[in-house]
Amino acid sequence: MAKDGAVIRVHNNYNDGDCKDVISIVDRAVRVYDYNDERKAELLFIKAKCYEKTKDFEGALALHGYIAYTFPKTQYGFRSNLIMNKVKQLQTDKAKEREI
Repeated sequence: MAKDGAVIRVHNNYNDGDCKDVISIVDRAVRVYDYNDERKAELLFIKAKCYEKTKDFEGALALHGYIAYTFPKTQYGFRSNLIMNKVKQLQTDKAKEREI
């Protein structure tokens, strides 16, 4: 099935470090195929990890925030929420260091 093939290609390209293709495949797959929340969150999570690998941290944080908010009951929503909380904690710690 083509939609399963897209998921496999995303994983294979991610493992090969080809983030440009991962982002492109994810964008097309979530637009074209009707995935359940878990699968859609998985694909978007991998896209966010590619943003991190390519040092697009703003894009990664925005996407993790979207995943955490839109898919909170999925494992990827939970993982994105953990990432967002960790970033917030680091920002708070950094702000406290500046006060000292």
